Amino acid sequence: MKRKFILSFILIAVIVIFVAPAHAIFCLKCGTELAEEALFCPKCGVKIEPLEGKNFYDQSCELFRQEKYDEVISSLVGYCASKPQDIKSQILLAKAYLEKCDLIKEQGSQQYKTLVYKPFEIGKKIILLRDQYLSEGLYICGRSLLINRRANKASRYIKKAIKFSVAPSAEYFIALGDAQFAEGIVEDPTGFESNYYSSAKNTYKRVVDMEIENNEKGKAYYKLGVLHLYLNEKKDAKQAFESALKFAENDSLISRIRSKMESK
Repeated sequence: MKRKFILSFILIAVIVIFVAPAHAIFCLKCGTELAEEALFCPKCGVKIEPLEGKNFYDQSCELFRQEKYDEVISSLVGYCASKPQDIKSQILLAKAYLEKCDLIKEQGSQQYKTLVYKPFEIGKKIILLRDQYLSEGLYICGRSLLINRRANKASRYIKKAIKFSVAPSAEYFIALGDAQFAEGIVEDPTGFESNYYSSAKNTYKRVVDMEIENNEKGKAYYKLGVLHLYLNEKKDAKQAFESALKFAENDSLISRIRSKMESK
């Protein structure tokens, strides 16, 4: 009798630990766990709507394409907390964090330092799965490290992401070029001796030659222009920025290109 009681207790514990969380409900805005009957989030006050019938991933992809990274994060953070098995959404959330960190860092804000650990943690969890998303996890961790000024380690992660990817995307190579550029600054801040600078140029040019979306091509030209500008190669920088403007489609990228052209 005692043995049956113990077995029953263990069975109930297993159900509570592994089954109950799968049905937990979380606020899509702030991620707070909710009671099943909740109509409003007790923390942020947002109205609770059922997940059924809504494709949050497609909606968030469209927001990401429009560079509305804050909206991507707010729409996915709660959903990802309630659906940790949805790896594609986890990846999109991590990339939204990365883009936001990159932007605020370029603006001179230090807020990225407290935010960048979030995509890194997501990336580590994806790597541990060792499945078809391994390259994405490596890329996310690599870019997180790059944003956090750990260029050498970032480069190793990004190279592994390229190695393990069947068809590495342009963003992988742009990140590798950024890492090589950053490694050059660490090795030789004067911008004359380090081979990393020529490696970064070649990597960006490789992206330019890819059959990719215009905005990605514009981003690669922009990065190449920034590198030329850093090396005081003003003529090459001007040509790269002009090419970048021809391909850039998003307002924020166009604004960044024009800002650099005005500063040189």
